[in-house]
Amino acid sequence: MGKKEKQSLINNKPSLQLKRREIAGWLSVFFFVAAGMFVLGGFVGRGTAPVQFDIENLQKELAALKEAVIKKELTRFKIDVNAANDKTDLGFYEELKETKDNDEESRPPDTPKQQNGSGNLIIQVASLKDLEIADEMVAKLIKKGYPAYRIIVNIPGKGSWYRVRIGPYTNESKAVSVLEGLKKDNAKPILIKQ
Repeated sequence: MGKKEKQSLINNKPSLQLKRREIAGWLSVFFFVAAGMFVLGGFVGRGTAPVQFDIENLQKELAALKEAVIKKELTRFKIDVNAANDKTDLGFYEELKETKDNDEESRPPDTPKQQNGSGNLIIQVASLKDLEIADEMVAKLIKKGYPAYRIIVNIPGKGSWYRVRIGPYTNESKAVSVLEGLKKDNAKPILIKQ
């Protein structure tokens, strides 16, 4: 190494050099700022700070927002909450017992799958987080004459979701006609090929 290279290495000192006195000054500034924040935190914790939050008002606003979201979902799917709550007559179970004997006779024969490989077509009407709402929707669709059912799907990170479906259909034209009928009822169904 030549003299010029040694001198260039010596001249390339770090740009930030602090003396002991400067380091002590910066540490004391940091300490006083931290102590001041600690004291202010104590004031806020005791409620003596000039800034105050109305926790009850915030909780009321949050509850109102939750209620608005629930009402929006109920109107979206046209679910009548009062009709479900006023029903104390559980006549469904008696009807189920009566139709149990006739179920074997009224069951349609299994339809053979199409040979063209298109598979079954299923119409998904909704995917809901609430089991009760999903069951109510299935009951309404069955009353309208649709072969509705629900399945449970576990989505990682989101939990269990209940999908309301109609079908299966092997004929695409039949599935599309049912899909259009559901759209006329203000539903937003999708067609799924399995």
